[in-house]
Amino acid sequence: MNRSASWALPILLVHLATGVAEAQVVRGVVTGRDSAVPLVGVLVALEPAGEAARAPLESHALPAATGAGVLTNPRGEYAIRAPASGMYRLSAKRIGVQRFRSEPFVLRDGETRRLDIALEPALQRLPEVRVSTPGICIAREEQVSRVVALWDEARTALTANRISLRDRLYEGSVTRYVRELDPRTGKVVSDARTETHGIMDRPLTGLSGDSLSKIGFWQPVENGRAIVYHAPDAEVLLSAAFQRDHCYSLAARPRSRRGLVGIAFEPLASRTTGEVAGALWLDERSFELRLVEFRYVGGGALGEAAGGELHFERLTNGAWVLRRWFVRMPHARGFAASPVGVEGRLPSVLVRPGAPRLIEEGAELVPKALRVPERHPVPPAPHMVSRIASWRPILGPNRPPFLRGSRVTE
Repeated sequence: MNRSASWALPILLVHLATGVAEAQVVRGVVTGRDSAVPLVGVLVALEPAGEAARAPLESHALPAATGAGVLTNPRGEYAIRAPASGMYRLSAKRIGVQRFRSEPFVLRDGETRRLDIALEPALQRLPEVRVSTPGICIAREEQVSRVVALWDEARTALTANRISLRDRLYEGSVTRYVRELDPRTGKVVSDARTETHGIMDRPLTGLSGDSLSKIGFWQPVENGRAIVYHAPDAEVLLSAAFQRDHCYSLAARPRSRRGLVGIAFEPLASRTTGEVAGALWLDERSFELRLVEFRYVGGGALGEAAGGELHFERLTNGAWVLRRWFVRMPHARGFAASPVGVEGRLPSVLVRPGAPRLIEEGAELVPKALRVPERHPVPPAPHMVSRIASWRPILGPNRPPFLRGSRVTE
């Protein structure tokens, strides 16, 4: 059964009062060292250079000091506005290539500094990462350097996905679905869909890593008569809370993951809330992130089938998209699958247990147009607002409103 839903996209544009010339800006072009060809989709970030700003492992998490990260456009250009004058260094990361970090430099009030970057060629070899104190739990000491290097590639793709949404680098259609599967064969028993179109500007929102750390990724509710499931996404996987709550190791590769190399994550033994475990899988030659798989753990009633996958893809304009995702949950009989209208990255789904059955909820993105950044894209500093957008579904008369997730009831 197919249904269409219209989406109202009220967008308020707030123009900055100050011009680019009045701010502190670093701009330039990123090229390949061996070819001088401009490189598209390189992640460039501006980081404080003071001692206090340096995190272990040269920052396992995002370069979070300014939040000023961009992807280079097809001409290899970048431009970053600093929130204030001060001492900075510039980093540039292309997946599969050694991370570039500039020498520290002073950026004065109103200064525009040009810094062109030449990156090493991609050699289909995992770039080395200098390790001091890992900063995250790694299960086996002999795996530290490789896990850290793979994580640096994975977080680059996850960060690029976040920037692609922030800068609205693509538009397309998203098909959301809810389907019932035969738990023995996996055959689709019933299927309901809804489709939306437009520019992708954070079309999906959800709970933060800090919130999920406190309440867990699944929780019994209604005096134990139901379970609410939450799924991790790029924002959660990049969060300090998620990295603090999990331990990482090299993943054992099954036949279904041939051609990939993985980083497994497991919750710490001290965790007492409903948790997720899984793996991030990267292409073993290019080291591009392909998918994240997860399963719900910490409760005997969940079953092995409870979990999901997030599939990522790099577009030709350098943008990274969450191309497809799904969550599978054991569920009670009597549920009528219906299209889900949500304001959420990944849904929080309420499931009442009963006779065995399997419900899958997910979505697939079809990019239809790629958006090229302006000649000198300069994102606002964190304390400035350049765009406020909200997505509100216009629901049919027989559909209850679902906000921040989908509530599935008997």
